[in-house]
Amino acid sequence: MTRITPFETVDAVLAECGAVQQRLRKLPARVTVYVLLAAALFQKRGYPDV
Repeated sequence: MTRITPFETVDAVLAECGAVQQRLRKLPARVTVYVLLAAALFQKRGYPDV
């Protein structure tokens, strides 16, 4: 997934949208983006499978 959508691209989009993290969380914003992209690719699977 990171070959198609590099970290730098995700970070730039998060910054542009004003969604940059302000504190440390269990699931960082960058990881959330990748989980949502994977969920879109594997729509027939549930979140635990993604």
